[in-house]
Amino acid sequence: FRRVLFRSPGLTDGSASLLVEDHAGGPVVRVPADDVLDAAVAAWSAARIVAGNDCRYPDPPSIVDGREIAIRA
Repeated sequence: FRRVLFRSPGLTDGSASLLVEDHAGGPVVRVPADDVLDAAVAAWSAARIVAGNDCRYPDPPSIVDGREIAIRA
């Protein structure tokens, strides 16, 4: 499902891996495409939360010990 959401020109179909260089002078490593997609989804979700465009499930969220308990997307 993640691949369908992020399929666009220039993105892989997830069957390949990407080479990532450590800018602190470390080695170049191969990162599986699924890990890159997971990171992209996390960044996308964080941006939606910061912008106030996220959805909460359930809405309104449950409150336990003064904290909201919900899935945010």
